Amino acid sequence: MEVKQLYHFDSDTLISMYPKGMILEVKKEYTLTYRMQKRPFSILFLLAISHPHVVTYEEISDILDSIGVELRDVDKINKKVAKLKKELRSYGVKNLIVSVKGVGYAISNKWVEPQSLRACFKNSQITNYIKRLCGLVTRSID
Repeated sequence: MEVKQLYHFDSDTLISMYPKGMILEVKKEYTLTYRMQKRPFSILFLLAISHPHVVTYEEISDILDSIGVELRDVDKINKKVAKLKKELRSYGVKNLIVSVKGVGYAISNKWVEPQSLRACFKNSQITNYIKRLCGLVTRSID
C-alpha cells in the first residue's frame, strides 16, 4: 500500500499515513512522527482511503475483524473511534473524523488530498496563497 496524505487549509496541516510501520506524520511548522497501534491506525487508514465517502459501522467492523479484533457492537466501535479522535487531538490533528449519525464515520470535507493542489510557483508565498484560495473555493461549493 502506498502513503495516504490529507491537507487541511485552515490549520495549514499535512498528515501522511504510512501503512508499513503504521506511522502517522504531522506537518505544521515542523514535522512530528508518531507510531500508532494497529487498531486505531487501521480505522484511520480505512477512513482516509475512503475519503470523501462515509465508512459504515459494518466496514469498520470488517477491517477490525481482518486484523483479529471481533467488534460488531456499534457502541464499542463508537468508543474505539472516540479514542482515536482523542489520540489524534493529542498529536495536534483536530476535526479530522466526523460522525455520520446512524451510518458510520468519514474524514471531514475540510481535509483534501494534496494531489489536487499541484499548483507550484518559485515563490512559496504565492503557492501558499493559491492553496488557501483553493480551500476557500472548495468549502464554498460544499
